[in-house]
Amino acid sequence: MKLSRFRYVTLLAASALISLLSVTASSDNCENAFNLQRYAEALTACQERAARDDPHAMYLLGVMYSGGLGAPADPAEAVKWFTMAAGKEHGAAQSRLGDAYYFGEGAPQSYSDAAWWYLPAAQKGDAHAQAQLAGMYEYGFGVSFSYEEAMEWYKKSAARGYAAGQYGLAVMYGEGRGVPVDKPQAVTWYAKASDQGYVAATLALTDIYQRGDGVEADMAKAAHYLQRAAEWGHRDAQFALGRLHETGQGAAQDVSQALMWYNLAAERGSAPAAEAIKSLTPHLTPAQKLTAERMAKEWRPAEQ
Repeated sequence: MKLSRFRYVTLLAASALISLLSVTASSDNCENAFNLQRYAEALTACQERAARDDPHAMYLLGVMYSGGLGAPADPAEAVKWFTMAAGKEHGAAQSRLGDAYYFGEGAPQSYSDAAWWYLPAAQKGDAHAQAQLAGMYEYGFGVSFSYEEAMEWYKKSAARGYAAGQYGLAVMYGEGRGVPVDKPQAVTWYAKASDQGYVAATLALTDIYQRGDGVEADMAKAAHYLQRAAEWGHRDAQFALGRLHETGQGAAQDVSQALMWYNLAAERGSAPAAEAIKSLTPHLTPAQKLTAERMAKEWRPAEQ
């Protein structure tokens, strides 16, 4: 049957619309299913979308294969998809590909290749890539050593609110790497990183306030940051906090609290905590021991 030109054009338009809706549905299913943690569904939808040359779908496939989401973890397969997406200028994929080469996960370990991929991601504003690239310039890994470049990238990363970038910038100021020593600036950036759950920054602040390193010594502030790290489950901080409670230096003297923190640290493999338990326990009453045991059982790590 011969179609009129109008009907022919109408059918073509309808066919194109159906095709577009199908592509859009696949696109939506890929990202929506991923965001809803329906990874098996997302894997299929993203594979269909990636076949249409979509870099974000390729990136999500890399994330899923990297983390074993919807399929068994396969670092090499993850790198394959990250590479395809990175080649299409997907910034997050370039950053993840940098990680793959930096840590040798799914790809041969290579600092120079890591820097190669971190750079375009950092230039696109990826805060993680900026911090990683800064660290590589700081120590000369895969790039020419340069404190100036390190400071530049740490500042960019820190300005984006990335905790590792803030910590790196604090170290540069605190130790005078490429800039004059500036302890107040170091404390400022350590505090910003600590507020985001960065343990190393939190322990650095504990040490700074305990020793009075460039600031007035303040055991109360030192204990505050030590408590924060201990609550996150850091075993050395738990042992040190137990010591403060045992001695009453910087924290209220409370032998039950001390034993609780020693117990938690010992459970995480702290040998000094195990020794402290042996030394302290004989001097406690049965009630104090029971209180410490109960508190240790009820304790849960704080959210970082």
